[in-house]
Parts: sequence; C-alpha cells; structure tokens
Amino acid sequence: MPIVPGAAIRSQPASFGPREKKIAMIADTDLGRLTAADTMRSPAMAEGGMVTAAAKIEVARTIAEVERLRPFWVAQPTNRDGDLDYCMTVVQSGPGVVRPHVITVNRGGQPPAMLIGRLETKALGIRFGYLRLPNPRLRVLTFIDGGVLQGLSAQDSDAVMDSILASLRAGEADVAVMEHLDAAHPLLQRARTSPPALCIDRFPISYTHYARRLGGGDAVLATLSANERSNQRRREKRLRQDFAEVRIDCFHDASDLDRLFNDAEAIARTSYQRGLQVGFADTAQMRRRLAFEAGKGTLRAHILYLDNQPCAFWIASLYRAVLANDFMAFDPAYGKYAPGMYLALNVLEEVRRDPAAGPDPSVDFGVGGGEWKVRLANRQHQACWVAVFAPTAKGIVVNMARTAAAFGDSSIRTVLRRTNLLPRIKRLWRRQLAG
Repeated sequence: MPIVPGAAIRSQPASFGPREKKIAMIADTDLGRLTAADTMRSPAMAEGGMVTAAAKIEVARTIAEVERLRPFWVAQPTNRDGDLDYCMTVVQSGPGVVRPHVITVNRGGQPPAMLIGRLETKALGIRFGYLRLPNPRLRVLTFIDGGVLQGLSAQDSDAVMDSILASLRAGEADVAVMEHLDAAHPLLQRARTSPPALCIDRFPISYTHYARRLGGGDAVLATLSANERSNQRRREKRLRQDFAEVRIDCFHDASDLDRLFNDAEAIARTSYQRGLQVGFADTAQMRRRLAFEAGKGTLRAHILYLDNQPCAFWIASLYRAVLANDFMAFDPAYGKYAPGMYLALNVLEEVRRDPAAGPDPSVDFGVGGGEWKVRLANRQHQACWVAVFAPTAKGIVVNMARTAAAFGDSSIRTVLRRTNLLPRIKRLWRRQLAG
C-alpha cells in the first residue's frame, strides 16, 4: 500500500485584564512571588518565592518568566505536550488561554522539580454519558499530560499542592485540573486529601493509557494476532475490489496544509466526535498549532482517499521517537471498510521505517478506551484526571453539580457494564451523533 508524501516562537508578555491586574499586584512580577495567602500556609517567605520545609516554590506566570527556565526545561525528558516551545505555542494561540502557570520546587542545590500548567477560561465539561450538561465558563488552572518534570516526590507534592491551593484562595482560578497523573502518584493523593472537604473531587476520572512499541525487525502486522492480520488482509482485498484507487497521503511539512485542513474538516464534520464537540476542527488556533508542528518537522498527518474522496484521517506528532496521537476520525459512510484501522496499521508501518523515529520508536495512543487502541496496544498504565475546586461559592457549587452528574453516570454505567449493554449503547449513541 503506497503512502504518497503530501520557526521558533516569539515570546511576548502576557496581557492582563482587570482581574489579572489584581492578581499581578498580589504576585510580584519577579519569578513567581506568591500571594499573601501563601504566608498563612508557609513558615517563611524568601526573595522570589515561597519557602516550605526547605523548599523554595516559584510560579512563572508570563512567557518571559518561563523563558528563564529554558536551560533546565529543555534538558528534561518529556512528551510532546511537555515541550517548552509547544507549550508556549498553546499559550499564545489556544482558545481561552490567559497565561502560563508553571510551578517549580527548588531544594538547595538540587535540580528543581516542575509542574507545567496554564490558566485558561473554559467550561469544565460536565457530562452525563455523551450528553453535555449546561455548565458555566470557569477560570481553570490546567496542569498538562507530560507536565511533571524531574519527578515530584511526596515532599515536593505537598509543596506543589500548597501552591495550587494558595492560587485558588487568592482568586486566580475557580478550579485546578491535573489532566494526567499516574494512579500511584503522590500528587494525586494530595489532591484527594489536602483541600477542604467541599473542594475535593469525589469522582476523579480513571482511565487506561495505551501505547505500543514499534521497534524490532518485524513488520507491525506480523506482531499482531492471527485474527487481526486476517482482518487487515480482508480490508485490503475489499477496498481493492470496490475502489479503483486506494491511497494514503501524508502531510509532514507546511507545503500542503490547506489541503490537509480542507479534507480533514470534510471528514470530521461527519464524525460522532463533532457531535460531542471534541476532536479536530478547522479553526485559526488549530491552523497555528499544526503549522508550528510542521515547521518543527514533527507533524505526521495522514488521510486515506478512496477514489479521490477523503474518508479517514489520523493526525499525530513524532516527538523524540514517540508518535503522539492527536486526532482520528472517519466518514461513517465508509464504516463497513473499517477505514480508521486500515489507515492506522499503514501509518504505524511507515513510522517504524521512518529514520526520524530512530531504532526503537513507539506510539502513544493517549487517553480513552477506543477499540482500535485496545487492539493495537502492547503497553498500558492507569492514569487519572482529578480536579481541586476553589473554596468559593462558585467553586463549591460547580463541584456539587459535577459530583451529582458523575454519580448518576457512574451508576448507570455500572448497570450497563454488568448486563454487557455498554458497548452496544456506545455504538448506537455514536451513530446518532454522526447523524
């Protein structure tokens, strides 16, 4: 199956509105001096940050302050989302993003531990099943997947949680969200025990994170089960019988991005993800993000065409020998051909042979339990999404609403899972969303 081949960011100071100016008055422009509220939790304050049990806590709240961390940051192992330039691109172009919020923990002469985040305005996304419930736009401190650098010990996690709670008390945000913590990480334990009782997330979201190693001499298909190998051969034969032309175009640079966006949008608008208001969308922010990745040489986007009609796409990023999954969708009109799985297997084989991926590449399928991820993964670990709500009327009310919705959703899912109806209900709901 042939696959046809289809700048550094500029740092600028953050702009503050009236509420941000109030916070900026509390948090001095020097790197991360915290609020007066911090002194109530901390035994001492030192020049440039909060001191807690021999740890100096600093928070970078502007791009200029983040740039001071570059020598340490770029030397640390992280994923694509934790890359400094990528993070700042999201800060500058992401919808609703206000500024960075990067917490560092310094202990004597030891290298600092770091938690990477940003302040943004968005809805928290309270759902009941696939139904999106009405919920207000909130000021959210989002700490990202790949955002823990140099590790966070139990002691460091105490200090970081103190900093997060201080920011919430000072009115910087209504809620703090840690998107991807290992199930055994000490920061997850602190998030579930340190806040006031009404501010604790009673229903953190647990999920399995799927990945696959691609290294070795065998083709990807040869490493799969006999049943999956047979399914792929059947897909190939059926496509060749029903279509005169079957091709996959790849988009690795900026030369053909307009076609990528136009054709991916044509597919995305037919998908169930669009009904959920998630996934790929041809927006100005998305164009800036993928143009940045194309400029860095990390973009790996592919579209499957059948008789010149786009029917499935997979948009990903190759960063430090890891293919990071971003968006996948297919036109349900071609669903009987399983175009998404057919495309995925061909792309994985291309990545395995890509010189830029090195001798031992892998793929990070990301969060969620999509059937294709389960079938292709050979590694997995448990992770968690958890929130900490501000001790304000707004924060507490939102927490109560989310708790009620999550309790109802969890109860119904338990019943459906026991009766083996959950997969069927999911498929029916996705078909309805795809229209």
